[in-house]
Amino acid sequence: MDKILPIASPQAIGVADGLYSFVARLNEAPAEHWIYSFKLATPVAREFDPERVVFDRQRGLLFESEEALVPGWIDHIDL
Repeated sequence: MDKILPIASPQAIGVADGLYSFVARLNEAPAEHWIYSFKLATPVAREFDPERVVFDRQRGLLFESEEALVPGWIDHIDL
């Protein structure tokens, strides 16, 4: 598997209806097989399901979270 690394901590990019949107910039755009494997990972908890993560080739890894769950998301996103 490719070694995909974050190049900075996730940054808030917006908030709507109590959900914060975050982007984590990556060192390179992940290959399709990498994204597929990431999405198949077993969630550590219902709140931190990899299926809720979106990959954008220009922006990086995107996710939404309630404010109270943001630290958990950051801890559980294992690239």
